[in-house]
Amino acid sequence: MLSKYKLLQYPCGLKVGEKLKMIYTPESLEHKKKTIEETIEEEDFWTVLSGSEEEPDHIWLIDDYGNKSIWSEEALFEQFERA
Repeated sequence: MLSKYKLLQYPCGLKVGEKLKMIYTPESLEHKKKTIEETIEEEDFWTVLSGSEEEPDHIWLIDDYGNKSIWSEEALFEQFERA
């Protein structure tokens, strides 16, 4: 199954191993039930994982806690910035 994920650079330019920082918006803070003060002290960083050549527009990420997530390019750049 791992051989399916051979894409090392996504069409948007992100590369495997690149770090991204989550951008907090009022909506995302409400969803996470965090205050602005808690967010300033805590930063969420995610690492770009290899992707599927069959679905290169699905960007795979993993956070420092081992949680994986998949994002579309448009949604990703609304919630993350390059670290």
